[in-house]
Amino acid sequence: MPIPSENSSTERLLNAARYHLAMISADPATSTLAEPVKEQVDSLKAQWLVRHDASEQEVMASALLDRADLDLDQACRALELEALMLVEKDRSRPEYRALFPNGLVPLIALKGTAQSRQVEQVVTAMRDRVPVLAEKYATTLLALATRMNAAEKALADAQQVYGAAFAKERLLRADLIRQLRRNEGALLVIYPGKKSLVRAFFPRRRTGGAEQSEQGGDGAALAPQAQGGAAVASA
Repeated sequence: MPIPSENSSTERLLNAARYHLAMISADPATSTLAEPVKEQVDSLKAQWLVRHDASEQEVMASALLDRADLDLDQACRALELEALMLVEKDRSRPEYRALFPNGLVPLIALKGTAQSRQVEQVVTAMRDRVPVLAEKYATTLLALATRMNAAEKALADAQQVYGAAFAKERLLRADLIRQLRRNEGALLVIYPGKKSLVRAFFPRRRTGGAEQSEQGGDGAALAPQAQGGAAVASA
């Protein structure tokens, strides 16, 4: 019978279950099979919405991390520009090398706590070797580094919430599929020898296209870009 598999999207599975629910509810001989399906549908739909909410939070957390990274990079660029002016564009001078021993690019190529730690080292060197620049940039750089750390943790927390929500959704999806299969068996008992009639209690599978899978359909992974951006995993 055309019962969706566990690789189907949650949306497809819910639609198939709603179709089945309407069909068995309309037949007095099968209406007693409806309540367990309805309970499973309601639970899965609620968890599906929880997972979508978690996905949105993950996307926003990823954006805030990207914004924190952008702002810290911009501040580092501004500092380097003034440092270059101070040393008359001679990157070999000790004042410049104390701040950017490997130049600016390796510093702004970092992200998250890795960049924050390096920025803190720049601030320490700046206070020691170039106090005139420290007066202008130290407070801002440390505040931006702290914001970067907080944004990175917020993204990690959002990813954890999303992962837990998706895992629970998959369990509820499997529960609903098992219930549909139990109903299929019950229908074969109610209508012995009438497989065509039993098939009519389930939506016909569409032709001309593959079934939506975990990697496609209503939840393809935006996988937090997260390890730099947020993931919206598939349903």
